[in-house]
Amino acid sequence: MDSHKNLPGTGPNLHNIDIEDNYIPAEQDDESLSEDDDDQGIDPGQFGYRPDESDSESDGRSDEEDWSWSGEQTLGEDFEPNEQDIPTTGSTSRPQRTRRVPASSPWYPFPSLDHLIGSLILGQLHSIMSRNLYNHLQVILTLRHVNLPHWDTLRRMRSRMRSMLKMEPSENQSVLLNKTFTLNVQSIVGNELANPIVAQHLEFYPHDPCGRDVFALYQSQKWREELGPNSRVQMVPSEGKHFYIYEPVGLKDPRAPIVVPIFFYKYQNTLFSKCIKPKGGLRANAPAGSRQFDLHLPSMIPWFHPDLIEIPVDQFQKTYSELTTYYGDSYVELCGNRFIACGSGLQRVDIPIPNPWRVRAGGKIIRHVPVTLYADDTSGNKSKRWNKHVTYCLTLSGLPPQLTNMEYNCHFISTSNQAGPLEIGEPIIDEINIIDLSHIQQMSQEGCVAYDALLEEEVLMVVVPLCFLADSPMAAEVTNTPILVHQTTHLPEPRHWSETRTRTEELWISSQTDTVKEQERKLQLYGLRDRISLELAERKRDNLEERLRIIQLEDQTPHRKKNPWLKLLSFDGTKDTPVEVLHVILLGPVKYLWRDFMGRITPTQLPQLEARWRAFNTDGLNIPPIQPRYMIAHWKSFVGKEFRVVLQAAPFVMFPFMDTDMKLIGRWANKPKIHMIIHLEESILRFGPASLFATEKFESFNGIVRENSIHSNRLSPGRDIAIAFCDAKIMRLLMSGARLYDHETKRYFKSSPQVTNLFRNNPLIQKSMGYQQERMTSFSKYPCQHGHRGPQPSTADIPEVLRQHYPNREIMMIAALNLNEKNTIRPGSFVLVSILQAAS
Repeated sequence: MDSHKNLPGTGPNLHNIDIEDNYIPAEQDDESLSEDDDDQGIDPGQFGYRPDESDSESDGRSDEEDWSWSGEQTLGEDFEPNEQDIPTTGSTSRPQRTRRVPASSPWYPFPSLDHLIGSLILGQLHSIMSRNLYNHLQVILTLRHVNLPHWDTLRRMRSRMRSMLKMEPSENQSVLLNKTFTLNVQSIVGNELANPIVAQHLEFYPHDPCGRDVFALYQSQKWREELGPNSRVQMVPSEGKHFYIYEPVGLKDPRAPIVVPIFFYKYQNTLFSKCIKPKGGLRANAPAGSRQFDLHLPSMIPWFHPDLIEIPVDQFQKTYSELTTYYGDSYVELCGNRFIACGSGLQRVDIPIPNPWRVRAGGKIIRHVPVTLYADDTSGNKSKRWNKHVTYCLTLSGLPPQLTNMEYNCHFISTSNQAGPLEIGEPIIDEINIIDLSHIQQMSQEGCVAYDALLEEEVLMVVVPLCFLADSPMAAEVTNTPILVHQTTHLPEPRHWSETRTRTEELWISSQTDTVKEQERKLQLYGLRDRISLELAERKRDNLEERLRIIQLEDQTPHRKKNPWLKLLSFDGTKDTPVEVLHVILLGPVKYLWRDFMGRITPTQLPQLEARWRAFNTDGLNIPPIQPRYMIAHWKSFVGKEFRVVLQAAPFVMFPFMDTDMKLIGRWANKPKIHMIIHLEESILRFGPASLFATEKFESFNGIVRENSIHSNRLSPGRDIAIAFCDAKIMRLLMSGARLYDHETKRYFKSSPQVTNLFRNNPLIQKSMGYQQERMTSFSKYPCQHGHRGPQPSTADIPEVLRQHYPNREIMMIAALNLNEKNTIRPGSFVLVSILQAAS
């Protein structure tokens, strides 16, 4: 990119984006007008069209301009070069006009409304426009004097934005020598905190629903109870002070003892803390007359520890530094600025005071942001065949489900049609570990600072993996489990993730010292299969060059020779890969049983089966009306939504055709996915209802990956798809009013009100970016009348008892009632009502 000197009087450049429009490719196939158009008396330039200089003569002037962002310039301060700076007609270089985009510009940060329109026309998510179609539309709109920027202009503008925001995909080489391109997880999560549309709904503290009305992942048991001391929520702000776990706190009640917070959580939207009273004792080696003492805590303090007491955070008054003894001495200095944690059979551990994260935060509030990771394979072709891509995505676990189900809040990380799931996951895991709370030594101060749109200040961001969602083969590869382990071995005791780590290391050593036959015996004995270790071991045996490279790899980065998921902090592969109902149940036992059932149906029974499908009433069920002929004709091609119908209708449609032998057959119990249903209960207890870790929302996201793959150049689809998602993410953030950080000028900026209002007031633009505003208001408008148009039922059928019970009310009949966006009550529907009776 060419450099440009600041013109006199322009001042320093703030939020400066230089977009070079002076370059037009020398060859543009079928994208420029021919010279015959000028012979007909029409000048394409006057309509904003830029002819290719290779096809027409240049008079030394350019219609292209170089745009940049400036936070200090005013709207009228636009400058052009002096006449002596403009080359003559015979000059080989093309002149430029520099125009600065001031922060007060109505369409800031876009140079003009035309640039914003051009960026929107290029499309988002499912609606992506090709270069040829854009150029065709550009030429057509010139007839209405709409001067859209050239394709290359927008391309360079987007490239400049990625560079300025440091959102370029990072290129990585896997341990198996495959290239992957990954978006920055820190940037993804940090920009969501800066997005006011997302931040206002984001929860940063786990909730305790006391076992009732669990509907979101921020009510999950893992977030609230299972995270370790270095991974859980570390601090809460209250009355202008920051209170941290494992620091002594003084309460407002002067008679209350000093307590130590261990857990922070919310109960009924009020912040609480589970605290413990430290036990004090005189220090054994303290000097005579000294008031020094020791404070003791249990080494392991689980959520249900009997000594924990629940205290509202608003009862906290004094931080550790404000506590003094009766004689005025510093409380923490006398106890040696530490707690002593010890237990039966455990070594003594000193817990420092203050919490190391208080120093690390530097006065900033710490935001705890768990994420849900997802991986799946999808075709990169329109036919949905071949060209398999493995894709990683994430959602923020602190959002309510009606938001996480939107494509607006589903974030692409990486994809590849060459590397496997473990190879693609390695750079993602390394980055999460760096910004994870429990990796304090390797955490970068700059890398974890984000801007909070609610607080309107910088915060320290902590990302923790809550769970990993995938189909069975993908989850098996991540956890080193052979796909057919249940068919080749007896079911073992429940596994422990630490044991998996240890045995994976043993299997690697075995691959280097034992025979192939002995190694295979141990693989079957342990029931583990690490694809990375096995591939490296095979290459090390078969290729000398690879052998030397792998030996060097073992010496320099020994952790890379194994499955990278084994080193992901705050992740337990045996517990945090929940049973996913779509692939495990609907596409598992339900599919097996349905195909076996239909294979036994005779042609003479098909009319009766179709009649039963037609007679099945779907009122009150969360399913669309059934098409009987489709259910009979296409039973071999069902997908998840059809199997959901089969599961609910089976007792009424299928059972009459099944004899006793079919109902009691036991061979289905040998299917691995039948066994997995047993573990669904554990997943529900740990994370909540199965719908919270269902993957339908990610499955629909595969279509977006496929659309971007179709528009890639096929030379490096992983890079092209990552760039496309990055551009779409920047456009989404600018339209949403996020306050972004300019890494060149070291300042924050956001779009003008005209740009954000265009998104806020236009449902079509919201929909193009995957946002559905009606989902956010659906809970407030239900229940409501269904169908306001057309004739209403007569009021003659209103029961007299109801009239007498409400004599002063006007009672009207309605055709139907919407309980929510999917359930409707009509005449003939049955509703189960639970009436709570007052205690006598």
